[in-house]
Amino acid sequence: MAANKIIGAIVKGAGNTMQYFGEQAQSGGQKKVTPEEVQKGASEFAGMFASDDRIKEKDGEAPDLVAEVAEKIRNYLYHYKPGTGEDPSIEYSGPMAQDLLKVEGYRSAVFQDERGMLQVDTGRLALVNAGMIADLSQRVVLLEELLKSAFEALEQIETIGEQSLEAPPDADLA
Repeated sequence: MAANKIIGAIVKGAGNTMQYFGEQAQSGGQKKVTPEEVQKGASEFAGMFASDDRIKEKDGEAPDLVAEVAEKIRNYLYHYKPGTGEDPSIEYSGPMAQDLLKVEGYRSAVFQDERGMLQVDTGRLALVNAGMIADLSQRVVLLEELLKSAFEALEQIETIGEQSLEAPPDADLA
C-alpha cells in the first residue's frame, strides 16, 4: 500500500515533469514557470509528501517504542552479495528489514519488491526515526533533570552530615 502511494507520486511527478518539458518544447522554451511549480514537480518526482500539521488529522501520540526497539532492532555492518545488483565492495550500516518488521511503528517502512525481497523505504524510516529521536531527547532531558536533583540532594545530605560531625565551638570535650 505505501509502496503504491510512493510509486504513484513518482509517476505523477514524472508525468508533471514530462508535461512541463513538452510545453517548453512546444512554446520554444518561452513558457514561464514559477519556483513553486518547479519545487512541486521536484517534490512529487522524489516521492515527497506534504507534512504540514494544518493538513493532517492527528490520531494521538505514537506509542513509546524505545524499549521494544532496543530489544528487537539491531544495527549491522553489511555488504550486498554479488549478483544482487548492488556493489558488493561497499560496506553499509543499518537495520535489516526483518528486524524492522518486528516493531509496530517500523513496519510501515518495509515492503516487498516484485522478486519477493524485502525493501526499506528510507524516507518513511527517517520519519519514524525522527519521532524516535524526539522521544529519546525527552528522556535525556528528564534524566538530566533527575540527576541534577539527585546530586543537589546528595550535596545537602553531605553538608548536613559535615555540620553534625563538627563540635559546637563551646562544647566541653573532656
